[in-house]
Amino acid sequence: MQSIFTSSVIDEALFRIESYKKLAALLQSTKNNEGICSLSVKVLSNFLDSSHEEVTSSLLKLTDFGIIKSNRSLNEFKVLQTDLEQSPIGLTESLLQLLIDKPECSFQQQANELQVSLKELEIIYGYFVFILQ
Repeated sequence: MQSIFTSSVIDEALFRIESYKKLAALLQSTKNNEGICSLSVKVLSNFLDSSHEEVTSSLLKLTDFGIIKSNRSLNEFKVLQTDLEQSPIGLTESLLQLLIDKPECSFQQQANELQVSLKELEIIYGYFVFILQ
């Protein structure tokens, strides 16, 4: 089966996922005793050598995926999910790696490889599309 996703699309999604993971790790490593990171987006951008817009977009995605809780007006960010491998971005990353390694896999084979149901695989594809938006 020929993959409908080009390598550039997959690479872009993997790049974004890596950015999300770096940001989540930075938030986790700079938290206070209450588990809250109070660094501004500007400071986070400087740490990550990214633009303000990229960090803002990444914070929104992490919030939408339920990985962090964000109160941007107070510069408060709390990591809610530290095991990113079982998060939407981790599952999407696994799917994308599978598409690279085994592009000929059917959807059923992909579900089997990822140890998920076909319905869960559909959801992971939805995460993939959401990451690209």
